[in-house]
Amino acid sequence: MDEPKLWDVLCDHIPIEEVAARYAQDGHIKPNGQGWRCKCVCGRGTSRRPNVQIYKDGDAHCFTCGQHFGDVIALYQAANGIAGRWQACQAMRDEYAAHLPVSQAERGRKLAPAVRPPLQNRTSTSKAEHQIPRWALWLLEITVAHYQEQLANAPEVQAYLRDERGLSDETIRRMRIGYCPGSNLRLALHRQGGTYNWEGQSIFSRAESLGLLTEHGEFMRQRIVIPTLDAEGAPVFLSGRATQAWQKEIKYLNLPMSEALVRQPMVWGKPQMGVILVEGPMDAAALLEWEVDDTWQVICLFGVGLDTILPQLLSASSETLHKPRVILSLDQDTAGVQAACSQAKVLDAQRITCCAIVDRDQYVAVRTKARRMRSLMHPLRKEDAAAMEDVDRYLLSVRDLVKRNQILGSHFGGCKDLNELLMRGQVGRAAFAAALNGCRCKRTTG
Repeated sequence: MDEPKLWDVLCDHIPIEEVAARYAQDGHIKPNGQGWRCKCVCGRGTSRRPNVQIYKDGDAHCFTCGQHFGDVIALYQAANGIAGRWQACQAMRDEYAAHLPVSQAERGRKLAPAVRPPLQNRTSTSKAEHQIPRWALWLLEITVAHYQEQLANAPEVQAYLRDERGLSDETIRRMRIGYCPGSNLRLALHRQGGTYNWEGQSIFSRAESLGLLTEHGEFMRQRIVIPTLDAEGAPVFLSGRATQAWQKEIKYLNLPMSEALVRQPMVWGKPQMGVILVEGPMDAAALLEWEVDDTWQVICLFGVGLDTILPQLLSASSETLHKPRVILSLDQDTAGVQAACSQAKVLDAQRITCCAIVDRDQYVAVRTKARRMRSLMHPLRKEDAAAMEDVDRYLLSVRDLVKRNQILGSHFGGCKDLNELLMRGQVGRAAFAAALNGCRCKRTTG
């Protein structure tokens, strides 16, 4: 095919408003009388107002930098910083293959071998006894594998995981962590089974039903993707961690729950010594880095209620020679200690022996702060009263754990969570090992 014909095919089949929505700074596009408005797509604009006008005839103009985009190709070229128009055409052909006639999508490319589509009537059972349709597992597998490949092409994200989170390549591979740049998932799905359908729905419709794709592009756009894996290492749910400033309001974004998918805890290892409960995936990653899961089962609740995993904890009791032991290693702030205290009561009622790790250094710092605030001669300001209330909640939770003999003291040096402790290197690893070695839980009567 010669160039002019390819240009025409791209302009005829790829809506310019869809490209604009994908590359707009906030991912949103609003209709107006002339077409649509969105924020900067080239990354150079700093205005908070939607300054790019998308016209219904396929033109676009940026009123901040003065650029005029004569068609969807020019807009895509500017958004991706591609120097040549023909190079932009080739990139668009690959990225938007799902929009193009099959002959055009495959031209000039050797598509990857298609994954065999799942049997329509098969299902898989997760740890939470939720029946996940086979087609959903298949789509999640393609998506996670694709995002793993994208992480390999994102050195800045790799540097963040390695330098700011302390994760090794082995842990990243084991957890199957990936990255969603916001493009190419449609192409990956098209390669693996674009012609297949289930009960009259295409692969793209099914992906939209899971929340993987939206009208604005990929749901996990510009996020680190952390899958929940089953016992065989297959993904059963996805969560995305923010990487951009505009995502700060939602640190972790989970796939919407539906009949096909529900949020589940992340589980690693077997409970030879017992079970360690943590809050977030980065805390779990720290334990995997320290190889704690060789002898302990690591469960990351990640927003899942404790009642969901109680059957699993009771089952773990029989695997540990009738000496059920659960270590609660939650965040060391007031909310984390309060949650540990509440969960310890629930486990105690089930006759499951448990201890909550509390950082002695943090406790001393909070107690010192409380004494200083109570010694103030002048009336407390409103913000001081709120801080004092927070301190009191922390101290009451610690005292409750001590009273019920459910506390495990440690020296974390004021680290707020396990991932921060991981960044202390061997010192952090030794501190957590000392906490486990000092565990002397006694069976409580409830």
